[in-house]
Amino acid sequence: MSKLSALPLIVAFSFGILVKTAIDITGVNFFVNARADVAGMDYRDLYNDRDFEWAVQMVIENCNVDGENIVC
Repeated sequence: MSKLSALPLIVAFSFGILVKTAIDITGVNFFVNARADVAGMDYRDLYNDRDFEWAVQMVIENCNVDGENIVC
């Protein structure tokens, strides 16, 4: 690879590092954390709630909820 063809790669990489650093400094967050919170219940509460399991089965027709798996 000649020096001339490597230059665009070096420029693109450097630009990416610059943008990443600027985003980190400003504190911009492009991804929002998902949270399972229904009626004050967290993931574990919902996982063990039979009514919630039944509701999920009604929404997902012809499927069964088996622990963490949905079987259709």
